[in-house]
Amino acid sequence: ILWQTVSKALISGNTFKSSGLMDGIAYEFRVIAENLAGKSKPSKPSEPTLALDPIDPPGKPIPLNITRHAVALKWTKPEYNGGFKITGYTVEKRDLPNGRWLKANFSNILETEFTVSGLTEDAAYEFRVIARNAAGAVSQPSEPS
Repeated sequence: ILWQTVSKALISGNTFKSSGLMDGIAYEFRVIAENLAGKSKPSKPSEPTLALDPIDPPGKPIPLNITRHAVALKWTKPEYNGGFKITGYTVEKRDLPNGRWLKANFSNILETEFTVSGLTEDAAYEFRVIARNAAGAVSQPSEPS
């Protein structure tokens, strides 16, 4: 492995955005701390990370049919798929007003619609959708509905 320095200046804080990466190539990163006493040994390498174009989030899910214990949702595909075919979606739900986001599907969703079942009558929920492409990139969640 050939390690290259990717920051030209000292970084304050603990985040850094690398640029100039080649799509589809796996990269590992490590960090060296520096202060008046000098430089530390490098950290252990990160897990390999594929450089991928980000996927746009899917469209906001729209309820098509609501029953006492289920809701049928439909959404639009991401405007940009990261350069790879969209291979599936995950629907998340949460109880309002402050529930945690939980996965609502247990198998891959191939279409842009899904019926969430097992809901409690007279309870309020919010739903959002996440897309995944053939390269393994995952979108940010859609706007919730």
